[in-house]
Amino acid sequence: MKYARTEVERRFLLDPIPIDCVEPREITDHYLDGTQLRLRKVEEPGVPTVYKLGHKQRPDPHDGTVVFHTTIYLTESEYLLLLGLPSHELHKTRSWVSMGRRAAIVDVFHEALEGLVILEVGFDDRAEADAFIPPEWVGAETTLSGGELASMSSDDLRSLLAR
Repeated sequence: MKYARTEVERRFLLDPIPIDCVEPREITDHYLDGTQLRLRKVEEPGVPTVYKLGHKQRPDPHDGTVVFHTTIYLTESEYLLLLGLPSHELHKTRSWVSMGRRAAIVDVFHEALEGLVILEVGFDDRAEADAFIPPEWVGAETTLSGGELASMSSDDLRSLLAR
């Protein structure tokens, strides 16, 4: 994966949303059908809208901790052209929260996934991720990817959370 950045992360369910979240931005993702490609629009107050095409690949399909990620920044017209492809859409508000010496991402999902909040903690390597002990205010760990979430209905989500 010569051009990909390796991401090492763990995800956890949250309830409630931490009150000290900062820098919220609105994200609209389109997971292109039949691919590992994600089309993303990021909107943040006072900042120009950002458009990206991303490719994420898990070296081990059964392990969501390590992901190879490649990003291409797009113009708005390129984004709109690709937006015409068949996809599953996902809307979320992304913020950051401090967890000691590291910052973590808090994603609050909307529409069919309303009520779902996921904390994503990034690490320098797999050993650091494996050694991480989440604080008591963090819920169960989840391996769901954005692509998996994008194709879920609200009934699918309720069933998943009940387990």
